[in-house]
Amino acid sequence: MIRKCDITKDRDWIRVDKFTLKTMYDNVFAIGDVTEIVLGGMVTIPKAGIFAEAQAKVVAQEIIDQITILRLILNLMERAFVLWRWVVTKQDILK
Repeated sequence: MIRKCDITKDRDWIRVDKFTLKTMYDNVFAIGDVTEIVLGGMVTIPKAGIFAEAQAKVVAQEIIDQITILRLILNLMERAFVLWRWVVTKQDILK
């Protein structure tokens, strides 16, 4: 079934980043025996169920990190807006 999807790009397996397990698509991860994780340009990690649990933990942490970073960026943007409004208000008072 997976071979019929565009995500394999004419390969037998889904190629993922060896550190994050991200696919070539934004916010799409792959784990388990459908993945192809290449190490050193030639060696691939075996496709065994025991690796899927560890891969799931990696993907879960990646998603948590993305959410945390997004929240941090939004918080900084909110603070910058509050500061900007304060500066504008002060300038209006001084006029």
